[in-house]
Amino acid sequence: MGRLFFGAVCIGFSAVFVKLAGVAPSVSAFCRLGIGGVALALGGISLGSVHSGPDRPT
Repeated sequence: MGRLFFGAVCIGFSAVFVKLAGVAPSVSAFCRLGIGGVALALGGISLGSVHSGPDRPT
């Protein structure tokens, strides 16, 4: 539960972090989505939950 609260606080302060970093919000969003997308893809690949095509018969 503590990690969930910590994550919520970090998300809540993300606008403050962008302001302190001095970058445009669009640049910050692009980097956050890029890093998050790579992390999710690597996690999906390592767990074997990423498929290359549909599994249902046509």
